[in-house]
Amino acid sequence: ARAFAKQRNSAELTDFLAKRDANDILAGSVARGCDPLTADLARTWALISLENAASQPLVRNLLNHANPRIRQAALHGVSLHRDAAAAPQVFALLADNDPAVRRVAAEASGRLAAPAAIPHLLEAAAAAEDRILQHSIAYALMELADADATRAGLASAEPRTVAVALIA
Repeated sequence: ARAFAKQRNSAELTDFLAKRDANDILAGSVARGCDPLTADLARTWALISLENAASQPLVRNLLNHANPRIRQAALHGVSLHRDAAAAPQVFALLADNDPAVRRVAAEASGRLAAPAAIPHLLEAAAAAEDRILQHSIAYALMELADADATRAGLASAEPRTVAVALIA
């Protein structure tokens, strides 16, 4: 993975990535003694660490991966690089079945600096049963810094939405 990342600006790597989809990258062989999930996570983080235009669509593709740990890592990558093109997928992941994925989706929503995230975050707050997710949603709303749009949460019939909007 480190050798892969060191070549991040090479034309050969850019061409290689342009001809692949994320599932091709994850379908590589697994080193002896390494479980497939660990290998897939290592490959996911290698793609994220490339930080180039050729790797971003592949990371976005991993937001739809069947494994929640891969989705979570891809969300971290989108958040880290503030990949605004992934915003619709990030907003959809606010309703993911996995709580850790929902939390990272909330964090990414705030970092993407897209005002369109606010209604999605307020909607996600209604279903946010755990305090950690509520905090992530509130902090994302604070990062977006749109008091008027956030204030709409105060009119919600959902007590959790009102609480998160008040905190934000």
